[in-house]
Amino acid sequence: MHVYPIQLQQNSVVKRNKINTVTNTEKYMDYEKSKISTYTSTPVYFVNKIARSEGIASITFTGEGKNVKQILSLAYENKATGLSEDSQGGLGVVTNEAPASFRKNEGLDVRTIMPFHEYNNPKGGYKFLYTKYIQPDKDGKLPDEIEARWFISADPGQTLEEFAKTYNYDVNDVKYVIQSEPKGKEATSLSKYCIIEPTSAAGEIERMSDLDIGKTQKIKYQLFKISKENPGYNKLADTPNYWMYTEELAKIPKPYTYGPEGYGGIDAEIINSDFCRAVLKAGEQMDTKEFGNFNPANFWGHDRPVAMFVNHIAAESANGNEFYNGTITHFTMHNPGRNYQGFTDNPFQFARAIFSVEDIEKIRNHPQYELLQNFNARGWNNLTEVEKDFVRKAFDPYIGQFKDFFGTYNITKVALVGKMVNPKNTSIGTVSPNFDKEMKNPNMDVAPGIESELRSVETVSPLNGSTPANLGLDNNSKDFGEGLNTLSAEKTGFTPLKYEGNNIEELIKNREANGKWLTGIIEKAAEQGQNALNRVFFNDAQIAQGKSVFGSLSKMKDGDMLIMGWGRPDEQKGYPITFEGFLKFLKRKDVPKEQKLKVKLIVGAGKDTWDKNAKDFKLIQKTLKEIQELDGGIYAHNVMYVDGLFPNKLVGCATHAIFTSRREMCGITPLEAKAAGVPYITTATGGPVDYTNAQNGWLTKTAPEMTPTFDNLDWDTPADKIDDVRIERASDEVSDCMKQVTDEYFNDRPSYIARCKKNIEEKLDWHNNDEFNGGKSANKSYRNDIWHIDEGWEARAKTPMKRLVGASAEDMQRGLKKATETIKDEATKASDNVKKVANSQNKWIKTALGAGVAIAALGTAAYVYVKKHRKKATPQPQTTIDNKPAETTGQIDKVA
Repeated sequence: MHVYPIQLQQNSVVKRNKINTVTNTEKYMDYEKSKISTYTSTPVYFVNKIARSEGIASITFTGEGKNVKQILSLAYENKATGLSEDSQGGLGVVTNEAPASFRKNEGLDVRTIMPFHEYNNPKGGYKFLYTKYIQPDKDGKLPDEIEARWFISADPGQTLEEFAKTYNYDVNDVKYVIQSEPKGKEATSLSKYCIIEPTSAAGEIERMSDLDIGKTQKIKYQLFKISKENPGYNKLADTPNYWMYTEELAKIPKPYTYGPEGYGGIDAEIINSDFCRAVLKAGEQMDTKEFGNFNPANFWGHDRPVAMFVNHIAAESANGNEFYNGTITHFTMHNPGRNYQGFTDNPFQFARAIFSVEDIEKIRNHPQYELLQNFNARGWNNLTEVEKDFVRKAFDPYIGQFKDFFGTYNITKVALVGKMVNPKNTSIGTVSPNFDKEMKNPNMDVAPGIESELRSVETVSPLNGSTPANLGLDNNSKDFGEGLNTLSAEKTGFTPLKYEGNNIEELIKNREANGKWLTGIIEKAAEQGQNALNRVFFNDAQIAQGKSVFGSLSKMKDGDMLIMGWGRPDEQKGYPITFEGFLKFLKRKDVPKEQKLKVKLIVGAGKDTWDKNAKDFKLIQKTLKEIQELDGGIYAHNVMYVDGLFPNKLVGCATHAIFTSRREMCGITPLEAKAAGVPYITTATGGPVDYTNAQNGWLTKTAPEMTPTFDNLDWDTPADKIDDVRIERASDEVSDCMKQVTDEYFNDRPSYIARCKKNIEEKLDWHNNDEFNGGKSANKSYRNDIWHIDEGWEARAKTPMKRLVGASAEDMQRGLKKATETIKDEATKASDNVKKVANSQNKWIKTALGAGVAIAALGTAAYVYVKKHRKKATPQPQTTIDNKPAETTGQIDKVA
């Protein structure tokens, strides 16, 4: 049993009874009955809550209960579940590999909590797997994939026992489950899944109500652990890792989205923030025997969806919850690009994400609460710009510090503010030292809107590692992609790659054989038509979702090259640079045509398809067509694009790889190329600059996202124009790299072999990538530079943290004064017109004639009304405000 040394401050007094001091004992005080009872599993911070409620001083927590070798990780992806929804990008690789390496090589207890998601679960209840009619294998285990008809959604709040009783099922035949999207729309279509089990960590969180900014809304949560009874593709089944349930999380089809249709935006960020709140509350309940006394001194949040975690921890500590005093929270920015930061101009919604209960109470006591609530009820998009400006100024004393350069409230900036306010308890960084420098470089544009804040705080950014074994290059037993495609049907034709230290030429030959296998399948499919081409990579369900291929490849001959790129269908990945660079290479006069004809390019984008209206998708299509038509169509079968799930294992078919990101934090894909011994071209941004050199690859001369002045433009140039110029410059440099690549491959075989050998022998795993990480592995850097584990608990800053939300009464009054003064001139200018309508039936306009703060506050609406009706001699009762019907103005009537 875990022991909490606890100590009451001297002279502590209960309202009714005096209490004796208790030290170094497995006892806690039963304050209600004034007796000592056996301490079992109630953590000391709960005792403190009881103490405060009874009017005594807090118990001093000496910290021995906190474990500096325990880390709680919040991650919106984790590739180790084996579900496609949990591996949409590099983040899912990091959140899988890093904790696994920390556990294995550093002896750390790292546990991950992920957000619930379910396929086709719009009600938001639990989903159950009914197993009675599912045939187990010879070992009694459930199959790796199960027909969709056996996954059944329940009503919100319905437990397994209640569900079984409702349908007259044996409870032993029902299991809690996370269902992945099936490979088809039929009831018999197969789904992957994750079996889960409820834990005792459950309860409610509170945040600002969706309907009333002065009230709270309670949200139930339940923590589930991943069951050991899971298929082999679930690498977390033998480790303590968890899913967090809330009703809204359970509706989403995959992480990062909101609701059953998968919408994003600020609504998603509010649900993300609820997830963070729930994880904190569950974390306070895990120091029991059930959880192996998990009481972490360290927290790790991955990317924007969990940025609010930093705020909620600070608020809990500042409000007297000693559980967080002395803890260190590290926030990893996996992508600080503008599209990834999470921003809004709506202070109501941002407040819902960031406010604590104390902040909501202060809003309720705001002098203009009723007016603010009226504006909230009308809906942000229905307000005039003057009204919006008033709301922003009223809220800015609370959340103004989270505005970015563009004047929007920024989710990512929350973590930056956390580092500024609580520097000893908050850490922040990205995933490579070079990208860390780029974020702060005034000559670069990779983190628009938050660069100055990044330059003002200390960041720690170890180069992340890569675990080659996860590629599965050494076997041909597993399906490619989602299976039920041509590649999977012919997977035995893939020759496994096994490097043994002295067989690099054999490995290269095996890759070349695999290239012929892949391109031979593609060539044969092309002869049969587009559907057959699509089926090379996709099954029927994926094709029905719009996944498809563009272009085709002829089968490779001896001596041909296959350049391969892969990654998310995302503007970050810079695919137009790849294709434009290839087009320019094919147009070069300094490369023989017979040599260019030997070069093939295949690129695949992630698990999802492009939005067909996206600029990059249109540029890809345009350049593909130009390549296919160049020189009378002689290169028509030298280029191919796969719009959908592209298996990274196919790197075992490539001679070279290419990655042309606009910005690249670490670059999982180049590291995967290294693991296969494949030399690569990459743009000179982020992590690739740290681990790419003249012996293993080719870097472009410049990073794509330099400031406009670098390209002889100014900041007033339209964003699309700036991007076009960057693509043009970067693609010129890619074309130059392609010439160097082909010159080596066709004319200097020994150098190519040496480059392959260099790549595959480089140590890149988390515990041994010292060569590229300043002489210290990623593991050691995280351990000692971020969480300071070896320094022990005594070195921690244990004083209560400061709140990030500025909500003091003084700030509130200053903000209100600023807001009212800003609009007072407008109200004054309109005063004569207001008087003319003073006898109208609109009560709120009469109120606007009052003195002091009220005239300034309501002056915004009065001003808008008068401006619209300045020329009218007699106002009409049924007029409109802000282009809204009369009943809308009636809401303001009620406030006045």
